[in-house]
Amino acid sequence: MPRYAYIPVHNVTNNIPPHLTIDEFQDKKVIKIDSTEISKEEYEWLKKELKESCYCFSCDSKMKFVAPKNKHQHFSHISRRECFAAESLAHASVKRNLYERFKKRGYKVAVERSFQFHNKQLYTDIAVMEKKDILAIEVQASPGIKLSTIAERTSTYAEADIPTAWVVILDSFFGEGKFTSTKENVLVHYDDGTSGYEEKLLPYTAATPFIVTSEIPKSFLFLMEQYKYIIAVNHEGHFFMIRRVKIEGDVFEIYRIEQDKVVDTLLKTDIRTIVYHSEDKHEDPDHELLHNDGSHKEEDELLEGGKLLEEWGIPFDTAYQEEQEQLKTETAIDILQIIEETKKREQLHNKKERLLKAYNQQIIETVEHLKAIKQAFHDLEHKLSVQYTEIEQLNLKRVKEKELDEINEKKQAEIERKKREQADLQLYLEHERTKKERMKKERSESEERAIELNPLLQSIREFFLSHTVDDLKRLKFSYIDLSYYVYDYLESKSLIAIHYSEFRKCLDNDLHQLLNQILIQKDQNPQSIRESTQDQKEKEKLCKSIQEIQLKTNCFIERDIAKLRGKSLKELKKTYKILTGYYHKKAQMTLF
Repeated sequence: MPRYAYIPVHNVTNNIPPHLTIDEFQDKKVIKIDSTEISKEEYEWLKKELKESCYCFSCDSKMKFVAPKNKHQHFSHISRRECFAAESLAHASVKRNLYERFKKRGYKVAVERSFQFHNKQLYTDIAVMEKKDILAIEVQASPGIKLSTIAERTSTYAEADIPTAWVVILDSFFGEGKFTSTKENVLVHYDDGTSGYEEKLLPYTAATPFIVTSEIPKSFLFLMEQYKYIIAVNHEGHFFMIRRVKIEGDVFEIYRIEQDKVVDTLLKTDIRTIVYHSEDKHEDPDHELLHNDGSHKEEDELLEGGKLLEEWGIPFDTAYQEEQEQLKTETAIDILQIIEETKKREQLHNKKERLLKAYNQQIIETVEHLKAIKQAFHDLEHKLSVQYTEIEQLNLKRVKEKELDEINEKKQAEIERKKREQADLQLYLEHERTKKERMKKERSESEERAIELNPLLQSIREFFLSHTVDDLKRLKFSYIDLSYYVYDYLESKSLIAIHYSEFRKCLDNDLHQLLNQILIQKDQNPQSIRESTQDQKEKEKLCKSIQEIQLKTNCFIERDIAKLRGKSLKELKKTYKILTGYYHKKAQMTLF
């Protein structure tokens, strides 16, 4: 759908709206009308004011202004005749030049070829065919094309296995004077000895920086992002290849393309499928898929407007002559090799991006896995914390129960202790009562025995009184032997009728006292009898100890206990000393 048209200007008027300007392109004074910037009322007023119709830049035929609903405003040919339907004269010139180049190379070429694919109908500027469609060329002079339209057209052709080459007209796309990279200032030394800078074409031998002095259009950056290089042409008829210096960034470099290699360069275009999601929900690219209102059926026919293009179009022939002169002194860089290098660079970048994406995905998965582990750890920690709290509560409960049990046990033990104390007290009281009763009984029995023993003690008194102290000393009897002696004496006199044990029991407590009393009466020194009694007790103890040591050591000095008792106290002590020494020595030897 043509966007631009012109109205010839015969007399300049001051009533022209400010957004319409006089175009002096190729020295032809016309008012260039942009269908997207003018209303239908303004167009009708302008047509009436200038008393002129609107004409096509390509074929110079009359056009009409169309403002349909839900579509962009555009111009349409009144006669419906075939032409380039270009948006501008430059656009038409480029289309025709490319058409003729592919035609000369033997390809079947069509202009504004109609494609029907998946219920979508669209027209391409130039279609290059052999046995089938092999290339769709879109010439772009306006930077305002929507990104969704670029994506839609390119992807639709890609679905039919057709690559799409986009050719940008630099002066129309960026605006004249808004880029500084198709010519360069070169220092020239003249014959008269002076020198100065002259503007010359870029060399074919190397790349030079491509600098845009205004804001870079989004459509240019979008095409660069998708294709990694862009084929371009300027109003002087020279072709270029623009690419990024590095695979990313907005620093560009530009290469010259020989006109003889333009066809090969365009045929290097790969099939691209562009996925694009517009941020504008109301953006609809389908209405931009058509280039004009008609279709071109006869592709071999001469294109309309040829004379106009030859006279006012882009001077490709002049550019070719300049190119040939320049190549006489320069060796052109292989642009096809540069394109292959760019593609390889893109492949490496894509591989790197895929690897980075895979690594990032792995990192994301690892992070998610770590998050899951962390969450599981927190859940487990929470679960353990709950269990620990429950265990603590259970342990606290058990401790309290244990403490309560201990308290109850202590209480029970205290009760039992008190019961035992009470029982012991009862037993003690019972024992004391029994003891008192026994003592009372014993006292009573003692009194009775004393009554009974009084005659006996009197007889013993008389016996001892009848003997002198010297007589008793000469007897040399122990206390036990003395009691035997007294018992035998009393029994021989028929003064006693009880057993000796009963006699001893009766006399143990009283005999010594009685004897002391008697001796006191006879002599005031009773020590001799007491000493004799103590010696007898010590001798009896030593005899018993000697007998025990002899049994332990199995060393017998005297087996007969009677003979031991017959020895003196001094002899018994000596024997005991010998045995104890032998006993200790044997004990020490046993330890080693």
